[in-house]
Amino acid sequence: MKSKATVYITSLLIAASIGFSIFDRPAAALTCTVLPQNICDMAQKQNAGNTSKDSAVLALLQWVIGILTAGVGVAAVAAFIFAGITYASADGSAEQVKKAKNIMQNTVIGLVTFAVMALALQFIIPGGVF
Repeated sequence: MKSKATVYITSLLIAASIGFSIFDRPAAALTCTVLPQNICDMAQKQNAGNTSKDSAVLALLQWVIGILTAGVGVAAVAAFIFAGITYASADGSAEQVKKAKNIMQNTVIGLVTFAVMALALQFIIPGGVF
């Protein structure tokens, strides 16, 4: 049986090798398979007088934050549905009701935390995120 340290080191080495194989190409050799075409076009304009608003990194950050926002929304809806089902099926069990209320409370805290993070990024990033 492998020890935890061996598994962690192996996983780290695999992740590092994948990362190095992805990022070892120059920006001019960028193939746009997953990213939107406008981000790839911006990345290929190497130092062509790009302003901070025309930066590929900023466009990539906005794209990733949009995906994360959608993911947080889906996760929050799923958590509320799960909490509602747990609450409805409690059948008088105080333990189940407490568990459902705790899930709802943690979901609201997570949404508020994400909203504060999005507002902070909107303020910090030039031109805003959204």
